[in-house]
Amino acid sequence: MRQNRPNMIQTLSQYKYLHQALVYSLTLECSMVKREHFHEYMEKSGKEEIKKQLEKMELVREQKSDKEVQAMKRNRLLTKKNRKHADIPGDSSRPRLYLCLQPGEPDYINAIYIDSFKIKHRFLVAQTPLPDTAGDFISLAVQENCSCIVSMEAHLEKHVGKGIGLYFPGANQTMKAGMVSVRSTTDQSSRHFVKKMLHFEHAEKTKTDVTIPHYEYLDWDTEHNVPKKPEHFVAFIKEIEDVSKTSHLKGPILVHCRNGAGKSGIFCVVSTLLETLSEDNKVSVVNVVMKVRARRQLAIPNKEQFYFCHECVLHSGNAADNAEYYNISGDIQRE
Repeated sequence: MRQNRPNMIQTLSQYKYLHQALVYSLTLECSMVKREHFHEYMEKSGKEEIKKQLEKMELVREQKSDKEVQAMKRNRLLTKKNRKHADIPGDSSRPRLYLCLQPGEPDYINAIYIDSFKIKHRFLVAQTPLPDTAGDFISLAVQENCSCIVSMEAHLEKHVGKGIGLYFPGANQTMKAGMVSVRSTTDQSSRHFVKKMLHFEHAEKTKTDVTIPHYEYLDWDTEHNVPKKPEHFVAFIKEIEDVSKTSHLKGPILVHCRNGAGKSGIFCVVSTLLETLSEDNKVSVVNVVMKVRARRQLAIPNKEQFYFCHECVLHSGNAADNAEYYNISGDIQRE
């Protein structure tokens, strides 16, 4: 290549990247599979062989730059801002807090931007707030103009006092966190999710007053840390996407779970897979998982979640039907 373009591959980082890409392609089954061939691909590969791909992925994790590794080490020392076993971000893709930030306080919050197939910073993936960081979480949602908040932890209010910082009050009630007040109204509920509308008002300098839809996913297999049914999860993600795209707020979807990756990661992966299929009609689950893991190392932590992502692709052919699921399930309550 340099015979024709002498300045190709200018840095050591680029040279290393070539080797990493070669190892990636030789180690992993990362070819794109067309939607109409996906069922055949799963049958041919077999459930156990697909699960084994996750073991191979451990061998080709993306290498962080020295600068990013040092940032992760510094951020890990902020023990009041991180859970004990949380996924610790570096600085390159981390949002900086500025709304309601007091002089001398760090701008750190355990959250990271993740791109989808088409949209840069489509997701903002955070750890579920600690009692002392609920105010930070609220500030993040407001300052980033988040189009939707998704809790991947079910029944948060039942875990207050167990290391959970609740960032919304009971139905039709108001709470205050620093300079921001939050009011909650129940909008919709079913067996699989609860939807609220959170009204944020920042009464100081900015006079900010925004309303953000909030979803809490309930349909979990707690033994394997995976959603129970792919068809329910696909329909849930479709609803989130529709709500986010029609919102007047154009910021990311704010997704959270306890360690900032274990459950949030599967939301980002499946959402990106569905978007990729919609645009290209073909997809590689391995490539999308690796993309999300490049930002959240603890995403897709087990083989059950990895296989579940494949099942969601399989069910996406019925996504149009699934989108109507909540309208015909008969268990919706609106207030």
